[in-house]
Amino acid sequence: MLENLIVFGRYFGLSRRECIRRVPELLRFAGLTERGESRIDTLSDSASFEALYPAFSRLKIQRTWEGILLAPMTITDVVLGEWVWAALKSTLSGLAILLVMSLLGLVHSPAALAMIPVAFLLGLAFAGVALVITLCAGVPVLLAIRLVRARLMR
Repeated sequence: MLENLIVFGRYFGLSRRECIRRVPELLRFAGLTERGESRIDTLSDSASFEALYPAFSRLKIQRTWEGILLAPMTITDVVLGEWVWAALKSTLSGLAILLVMSLLGLVHSPAALAMIPVAFLLGLAFAGVALVITLCAGVPVLLAIRLVRARLMR
């Protein structure tokens, strides 16, 4: 997981040294310190991916966040929306897997439905870490948007 987070940080323009410095702090913040050496494919991939490249794309490439911030919304509203969307997408992925397992006869108890809130909570956890990395790469853009917006509101 450490190496994957470093690679993702590099995609967003952070130096390797900066990534190596920040990754342990991110893992500690998310309570995933003991999972640092885990392979990323053993963790939730849907939520983390959704909060990395697509969120970064909406932030810097498509400039969707900039358009949203011209409405009476705050950066907090946008970030919370991205976070919950990534968690919901993770939950939908988990539901799809559960449906396929049910169709194959691998689910024998209705207690498997307890997976739904667990998938959402896991989605929030993994999307949160990924969104922090995305925002670290996009903070200068967000600050510039706030400055422009503050000047427009005068």
